[in-house]
Amino acid sequence: MKKVAISLLAAGAVCTALVAAKEAPGIASDDAARSFTKVNNVSHLSGVWRSRGYGWLVEFKGGKVRFYDESASLCVVNTTLPDADALNGRVLTSADRALLHLPVNDPSYLHTFDRIAALPERCGSDVDATPDVVLDAMIEVFSTHYAFFDERNVEWAQLVAESRAELTPNTTESQLWDVMGEMVARVDDAHVSLEAEIDGDETAHYTGAGRTLTRLEEQAKERGIDIDEMYERWEDGYWEHNVAQMLLDGHGVRTGNDLITYGLIENNIGYIAVRAMTGFSGEDGNPVADIAALDRAMERAMALFAGVDAIIVDASINWGGYDVVARALAGRFAAERTVGYYKYAGDAEDAVAQAIHVEPSDGRRFTGPVYLVTSNVTLSAAEILTMSMRALPNVTHFGETTRGALSDILTKPLPNGWSVSLSNEVYLDHKKKAWEGFGIPPQRNMTIFSEDDVTSGHVEAIQKIVDMIGEAG
Repeated sequence: MKKVAISLLAAGAVCTALVAAKEAPGIASDDAARSFTKVNNVSHLSGVWRSRGYGWLVEFKGGKVRFYDESASLCVVNTTLPDADALNGRVLTSADRALLHLPVNDPSYLHTFDRIAALPERCGSDVDATPDVVLDAMIEVFSTHYAFFDERNVEWAQLVAESRAELTPNTTESQLWDVMGEMVARVDDAHVSLEAEIDGDETAHYTGAGRTLTRLEEQAKERGIDIDEMYERWEDGYWEHNVAQMLLDGHGVRTGNDLITYGLIENNIGYIAVRAMTGFSGEDGNPVADIAALDRAMERAMALFAGVDAIIVDASINWGGYDVVARALAGRFAAERTVGYYKYAGDAEDAVAQAIHVEPSDGRRFTGPVYLVTSNVTLSAAEILTMSMRALPNVTHFGETTRGALSDILTKPLPNGWSVSLSNEVYLDHKKKAWEGFGIPPQRNMTIFSEDDVTSGHVEAIQKIVDMIGEAG
């Protein structure tokens, strides 16, 4: 899953520059020559395998599954990855059991694991947690797994040298926190963070607010308003005034745990705004329940939209969530099975770029003209929605360039109990272009949030699309 940004400080950065296409790597010859069979019951597996990229070990023993986060200096149990029940029937193994393919977060994306002789001796061992050891562990994690130093213009070697120079034999926990927080800030990636519990309080360093949210913070200071209050006013204004009143004239429907709003504009245009790719069910961390809730909402919305000339899908404020939920939404507008994008591990050698498909929904669908709207507050799994929708021939992408934070979040423990999260996956659109760090540019540029006053621009942009649809009709 991609972490859903729920605060100003947790949102990431956007850059409107374009990046040259990154071609997917070829399939490794040792994999291509093998045949794989499904393991219906993982109790039949025994041994230890190491992932290609990601820094994971998986141990199958006595019918149980245990994952580990492994680095050169650390090896600890990871309790957030799938258990045996979740993996039954989903693991593929080569005939000699040397290779495993298995899903972790997304059933459509398989991770590759190579068999090793045994768990490393350091697994489960205690590690010193002095400031220099903790800093070196963070450096090790980024050096091994972070895939986008070039895209984000990070001089990593220089940043490492500067950070190490900040430490002394007397460095305190608070000072270490500041040093490592500055490293996070310099990476400037919405999916990079440092989290900890210090003096009994949970705290975090996030980075990369992006143009709109940075300007919102500036407006708060200019007006003498607390930033949290300013943020709440801005988002409430967007949903309560812009969407509910100005666009839907008070006749819209809010559903999906208040994360989906839909209705008719001028009786002939369907409009649906979605503010996340998770949470529709109200159950934390349950994409299956979220898809079920999304399907219920979309069935009702599509029934209302019967006979419309076009549909506007507004993701201009969408913090992300699950890729599989994003594809389920895109499937409502797909006429046939379509490659939505490709994905591979940027921290692995000979990684296999896997095609991920948009599957047409079994429920009501609309395959007429669809207009997708994004902004630089469209990020994470909402960018997966953007790629998936852009792969469909009936969809036109309007608005602003998205945030450019597509990778799933890879979270790693540090020796002192803190954790660091980063981006290690490369997503390619259906034309095999990568947009991480740059954002996905629209086919038709349109200001969604004014640079002078980010509380304006949205309604005017949607109205322009409505007028264009009317002219085309």
